[in-house]
Amino acid sequence: ICFDARLVLIDSAQSFVWEEQDGEFFAPVAGRQVRLIPRTGGFDLPDMKADDAAFFARYFDLGFRPEEVLAACADCEIARKAVLALPGLRLLNQPPWETLVGFITSANNNVARIRRLNRALIEQVGGGLFPSPEQIAAAGGTCLRSLGFGYRAPYLVETARRVADGF
Repeated sequence: ICFDARLVLIDSAQSFVWEEQDGEFFAPVAGRQVRLIPRTGGFDLPDMKADDAAFFARYFDLGFRPEEVLAACADCEIARKAVLALPGLRLLNQPPWETLVGFITSANNNVARIRRLNRALIEQVGGGLFPSPEQIAAAGGTCLRSLGFGYRAPYLVETARRVADGF
């Protein structure tokens, strides 16, 4: 496979929880700490357990086959150029809760600030992991405002409450 870790995890701004340090990538994903080490054309997940393989194959879209997309869009030059321009790009299949929080956080915001806010949530509310809906609801608006969420805080808290209640 062709997988560009920096492009997928940092530059594409699909996820706001990944951090790069000394050429490796780290994130709390789906209740676990993940370390990804890029290698030519792919990556290693050295701390992955055998039963995590299917989750991460889906998460990183490892089944994506650019040649199938190129064949399907043979008559669309724009699509072909896009696929050929970024061969190492994959669309992350993130857990829905993490995606929803990132979406709410993104309103009238920039990528660097969204990353800082997500990092604050992870460290201050989630205890090092991405916080659950229950943890965000319990933290409340005052806490989230103190972390920098501003007017987004009540929307995030109310959404967390609804998700925790089964919505």
